[in-house]
Amino acid sequence: MKVLLCQSYTGSKEPLVFPIGLAYIASTLGKHDTMCWDPNVSPQNYIAKFTKLIEEFEPDAVGLSLRNIDNPMTPHGSYYSYSVSMMRKLKEIHPSCKLIVGGAGFSIFAEEIMRLNQEIDLGVFSEGEQTFPELLDNLEHPERVLGVYVRKGKNVTFTGRRAHIDFASLPPPSRNIFDVSKYGGEASIGIQTKRGCKFNCIYCVHRYYMGSHYRMRTPEQVVDEMEAIFHQYDISRFYFADPVFNFPPTHGREICREIIRRRLDFSWEASFRPDYLNKNYMLEALNAGCTLFDFSPDGATDNSLKILGKNLDVNSIRKSIKWSSEIEGAKVAYEFITDVPLYNNEHIHGLMCLVPKILCTCREKVRYLSFSKMRIYPNTKLYSIALEEGKLSETTNLLRSVHYENKSRARETIIKMLRIISYPPFVFNKLQKRLTAKRDVSV
Repeated sequence: MKVLLCQSYTGSKEPLVFPIGLAYIASTLGKHDTMCWDPNVSPQNYIAKFTKLIEEFEPDAVGLSLRNIDNPMTPHGSYYSYSVSMMRKLKEIHPSCKLIVGGAGFSIFAEEIMRLNQEIDLGVFSEGEQTFPELLDNLEHPERVLGVYVRKGKNVTFTGRRAHIDFASLPPPSRNIFDVSKYGGEASIGIQTKRGCKFNCIYCVHRYYMGSHYRMRTPEQVVDEMEAIFHQYDISRFYFADPVFNFPPTHGREICREIIRRRLDFSWEASFRPDYLNKNYMLEALNAGCTLFDFSPDGATDNSLKILGKNLDVNSIRKSIKWSSEIEGAKVAYEFITDVPLYNNEHIHGLMCLVPKILCTCREKVRYLSFSKMRIYPNTKLYSIALEEGKLSETTNLLRSVHYENKSRARETIIKMLRIISYPPFVFNKLQKRLTAKRDVSV
């Protein structure tokens, strides 16, 4: 069977991110004639290029990955319309081709996307490495495959959730099906070390489609992949595309030790929780090539951290600031939420205290600070809170980027605060974050 795997287009202003989810899917399709295409590599006239590709390759099935619906950090950063354009174009020029849509963005809004887009024949919920190849073998009877949304006329049914994959048992992602050299820029090659997340941040939908149970690759598998990329593509800059790198604490630390043991000259970035870190861990990560400790505490007081579901306290954040200032060569980033439920005024006051401390203590070690509103997703506690507060209704279209807002003009207060800080020269970046990669699951 001829299969085309496509990444959805995310616009010309977004950073280029390697489609690791599609590469994992491709690794399971050995018996099929498989082609992969990422319109974001050369975004000009992406629909015309897509049209030409379909006409020349004439696939039997197209797997379209909606990795993200939008950039959750910007109110007007939607990619959804681009994906709809690709769906419609496919059915216009090749109506007999089966359109199978998946990815993290799809899984979050699966039922609504299936309802709104009649062009979609089948949808894959959550991980696709087992579901997608099984589906190709059962295109005449997709109801036999778990984890699939099936369209029959105007009706859509779901075959039911399937057990999450033993991540360590998967083959390495087939990166060679893409032109990897196009992604070799500033830490743009993502590595997944685990799937799932035990934490329960009120805005995060990761647990909904990926589960709360960690499924980890061994440190040897992770570093083997990094070495293979280096030897094959001469790329030595990476980022770990996990929601949190240093939990479970021993797993991330063993990866660092494996890199050190092999004496590999790699550089990488990762997201860290300050409460599962200490100075020795930071030193070990730095020696293993860590060029950025990206902290996302979100809250700035104990109460705001509690309502956000972060399960940490301000003292943990302050310790990370102290350690970062003391460790030579450490670079840090801190990400905060501007509008929180219940404790927003207290939270803003906490930011007014905490942000100057970061800047004055870490000084030139600060890569960036990020301040953003929470994007509201279904199946999250934040959604329930917003409903209770009357900020949205059950009929609100969440496919259109909806953010949680408080009446305190929090964002304006923070920006004003930053402008009056007497710390020259600090560059305030609005941060084009790689959430797309963090949430990249599969087709």
